[in-house]
Amino acid sequence: GLKEGERHKLLSYVNENLSELQAKYHKLSTAECKLLQQELIELREDHAKVRRVHPKAMQKDVNATCSVMDREWSAAHERTGMEGFYIAVHGDVEQYHEPKVWFSGVAENFVKDVLNLNPKGLALQLESYVVAGLDKGHVNSKHLGRKAIVSECRQIIQEGLASILLKYNILDKPLMNYENYERRMVDNWGVVIQG
Repeated sequence: GLKEGERHKLLSYVNENLSELQAKYHKLSTAECKLLQQELIELREDHAKVRRVHPKAMQKDVNATCSVMDREWSAAHERTGMEGFYIAVHGDVEQYHEPKVWFSGVAENFVKDVLNLNPKGLALQLESYVVAGLDKGHVNSKHLGRKAIVSECRQIIQEGLASILLKYNILDKPLMNYENYERRMVDNWGVVIQG
């Protein structure tokens, strides 16, 4: 056995017990092997999901990762002449990093000339789409009138406010409309909508 506070080092343990571990593994049926492999995959996925990173640490990780991606994309563009772009945005309002973009010259011209957007504007539109949760079915493909757009925006804002209240275990659900906005939202909850 191990003394108190000691732990096995995985690589050392495997090297020391390799023949025994291989013998046990070879005795398993095909179904048992597949089950063991599936359990390992699920364990890895669960481990990755559970880890919670401080927002500032995530911001540093994102910045470092995107710096590497910028160098890789630039090098690939120089080596191969391929054109393209990437946009990376945060998926949650509690993540602090700004949108990261890389555009080759042709891709940047495409976004400006064909989409009539600047690349940073495209990134900001994607970011607002993701953070607002519009990828979860709020987008309506038909053209709406002004009243319908205001109503849909109101509904999206209301759902967002409700999710924030739920997150902080506040059970009241104040409705937002122009009559009670100042009293119910600003005074009671300290929420001001700008823009």
